[in-house]
Amino acid sequence: MKFELEAGKHLLKNEAYQEAVKQFTSVIEASPSFAEGYNQRAIAHFMLEISIDEAILQLRSRMQDK
Repeated sequence: MKFELEAGKHLLKNEAYQEAVKQFTSVIEASPSFAEGYNQRAIAHFMLEISIDEAILQLRSRMQDK
Protein backbone atom coordinates (compact mmCIF):
# COMPACT_ATOMS: atom_id res chain seq x y z
CA MET A 1 0.00 0.00 0.00
CA LYS A 2 2.90 2.38 0.70
CA PHE A 3 4.04 2.07 -2.92
CA GLU A 4 0.55 2.90 -4.20
CA LEU A 5 0.29 5.92 -1.90
CA GLU A 6 3.70 7.21 -3.03
CA ALA A 7 2.73 6.67 -6.68
CA GLY A 8 -0.35 8.80 -6.12
CA LYS A 9 1.70 11.52 -4.45
CA HIS A 10 4.07 11.48 -7.41
CA LEU A 11 1.12 11.96 -9.78
CA LEU A 12 -0.17 14.78 -7.61
CA LYS A 13 3.22 16.49 -7.60
CA ASN A 14 3.33 16.25 -11.40
CA GLU A 15 -0.16 17.77 -11.72
CA ALA A 16 -1.70 14.56 -13.06
CA TYR A 17 -4.74 15.13 -10.88
CA GLN A 18 -7.22 12.76 -12.50
CA GLU A 19 -4.72 9.92 -12.41
CA ALA A 20 -3.91 10.77 -8.79
CA VAL A 21 -7.60 10.53 -7.87
CA LYS A 22 -7.73 7.06 -9.43
CA GLN A 23 -4.55 5.98 -7.64
CA PHE A 24 -5.77 7.19 -4.24
CA THR A 25 -9.13 5.51 -4.86
CA SER A 26 -7.21 2.25 -5.33
CA VAL A 27 -5.43 2.88 -2.02
CA ILE A 28 -8.80 3.43 -0.31
CA GLU A 29 -10.30 0.30 -1.85
CA ALA A 30 -7.34 -1.75 -0.65
CA SER A 31 -7.45 -0.30 2.86
CA PRO A 32 -10.71 1.53 3.64
CA SER A 33 -9.58 2.45 7.17
CA PHE A 34 -6.37 4.18 5.97
CA ALA A 35 -7.21 7.87 6.45
CA GLU A 36 -4.26 9.18 4.44
CA GLY A 37 -5.73 7.71 1.26
CA TYR A 38 -8.87 9.79 1.75
CA ASN A 39 -6.83 12.87 2.62
CA GLN A 40 -4.66 12.63 -0.49
CA ARG A 41 -7.66 11.96 -2.71
CA ALA A 42 -9.37 15.06 -1.33
CA ILE A 43 -6.27 17.11 -2.15
CA ALA A 44 -6.24 15.72 -5.69
CA HIS A 45 -9.94 16.57 -6.13
CA PHE A 46 -9.29 20.08 -4.83
CA MET A 47 -6.36 20.63 -7.19
CA LEU A 48 -8.33 19.23 -10.11
CA GLU A 49 -11.11 21.73 -9.42
CA ILE A 50 -8.64 24.62 -9.29
CA SER A 51 -7.06 23.41 -12.52
CA ILE A 52 -10.43 23.31 -14.28
CA ASP A 53 -11.43 26.72 -12.89
CA GLU A 54 -8.15 28.23 -14.10
CA ALA A 55 -8.67 26.77 -17.57
CA ILE A 56 -12.18 28.24 -17.73
CA LEU A 57 -10.89 31.66 -16.68
CA GLN A 58 -8.19 31.54 -19.35
CA LEU A 59 -10.71 30.59 -22.03
CA ARG A 60 -13.07 33.37 -21.01
CA SER A 61 -10.22 35.87 -21.07
CA ARG A 62 -9.15 34.81 -24.54
CA MET A 63 -12.72 34.93 -25.83
CA GLN A 64 -13.13 38.49 -24.54
CA ASP A 65 -9.90 39.53 -26.29
CA LYS A 66 -11.33 38.57 -29.67
